[in-house]
Amino acid sequence: MELPVVVEEEDEINNSKEILRTPRNNKSNAPFKSSSSSPMMAAASKLSPQMELRLRLLPRIVSYRKNAWISAEQEHEFLTQLSDTKYNNDNTKEATDAAAKKVKRALDDIENTRQQRDGNYPATISKKLILPEKDTNEAVTTTSPTFLTPQHSSLSTSTMEQIFVETCFFARLGFYQPPTCLKCAHATSVPKKSPPNKCNRLILWRKNATIPLHPATLEDNIVFIQCHVAHLLLKGACVDGVVWDKRCKRLLSSSLSSKW
Repeated sequence: MELPVVVEEEDEINNSKEILRTPRNNKSNAPFKSSSSSPMMAAASKLSPQMELRLRLLPRIVSYRKNAWISAEQEHEFLTQLSDTKYNNDNTKEATDAAAKKVKRALDDIENTRQQRDGNYPATISKKLILPEKDTNEAVTTTSPTFLTPQHSSLSTSTMEQIFVETCFFARLGFYQPPTCLKCAHATSVPKKSPPNKCNRLILWRKNATIPLHPATLEDNIVFIQCHVAHLLLKGACVDGVVWDKRCKRLLSSSLSSKW
């Protein structure tokens, strides 16, 4: 699975409002290789069939919206179906699989209709997204602590896998760090909708964002933070003694002005 060399924008929070409509040009880094026995490594190097399909559908939805094949309302509906599944019940795999298959059928129908009408396919963000093999629910929200490392978390492999997939989506769109969770990005992109004031959904940030997303470098370089905390950090706020240095693309200790 190849991830892009990402280019940070002037204001990632404002730009997140358009991420679902404006794909950016990307370059590729080294693909994912070996995995480790740690949950985070497993989640990064192995994706369940449900998540594989979900990750393949996300760029299709963005591409179809960009090419006016679907409306903003349809885009929001599809993305909501892929992200609103609750990860804390016994039917998670079945629910996620059913939602993804339903979206895929709808996208296939739209593609077939448009192709028959004008004979053209939209240029997708990634025509050939090569994904690793398999694996596989619990909530993807939290209230504490602010910065959660894989080593000290009780998150299951499937939950970390879900968060990792969202991070890959934002990386493909050109962000060093996810500026928001995918659910809030959906709400922000739809007219008359607004994200919650304080979203506690978890997202994955790298301590040093210049290091590519890769299983060999993930373990000591990532933290899970709440969506609203990412907003604060990108605005320049100090959260629990940690700041985001936009210039060097690192999370730093505010007191020591050094690597956190």
